Amino acid sequence: MKVLKIYNYSFFKLLFVSLNLIFEFVLIVEYNSIKLIFLKKYHKL
Repeated sequence: MKVLKIYNYSFFKLLFVSLNLIFEFVLIVEYNSIKLIFLKKYHKL
């Protein structure tokens, strides 16, 4: 039972870390795409 608990905990920790990484990646991608859009608009002016 205890081993299962520890395994569960590490699994959730891993899940949390991977979700955080995905979130960070999405934020970076969003930021870069917004920046690109602004640059394109700025160049058109």
